[in-house]
Amino acid sequence: MRRLSQKGSTLLEVIVSTGILGLLGVLLGAGLFQMTAVTQKTGAGLQAQAGTSRVLLQLMRDVQGAQSTDLVSGAPSVGAASFSWIDETETSHTVSYAVVNGDLLRTYDGNTAAIGRQVTSFTLSRSAKLITMGFVSAPPNRFNVSVAKSVTVGLRVDG
Repeated sequence: MRRLSQKGSTLLEVIVSTGILGLLGVLLGAGLFQMTAVTQKTGAGLQAQAGTSRVLLQLMRDVQGAQSTDLVSGAPSVGAASFSWIDETETSHTVSYAVVNGDLLRTYDGNTAAIGRQVTSFTLSRSAKLITMGFVSAPPNRFNVSVAKSVTVGLRVDG
């Protein structure tokens, strides 16, 4: 009688290959999780950077155009200030900044708008015609990302 050759895998081979595939799955899953976490952290940081940059750009425009302010030269930093100027049509304008409940509010000629969110620190100080502004924003996220920026800008000099 002729014996048929048996083809297939032994139980040991099946167990070893299943273990190897399981290990590869765990490693790939961990790598994918890590890549997702890095992407989210980077996104949170970029969002905070963009928001802070927009706020400082608006502040710089207002301060550079201002002719006067309620900031006292040489006094300690404060968390709110007003700036005034007269434009080319002889119209008087006033803008003020203050943080209320974590929002940086800009009031321009009586109209108030929030220009920054999740503000944890906002300071202004004056030295002669130079205004130094500091701003820290910490958007809520699981990565504890915060962005701090500071800039010094001169008031408009007429003449």
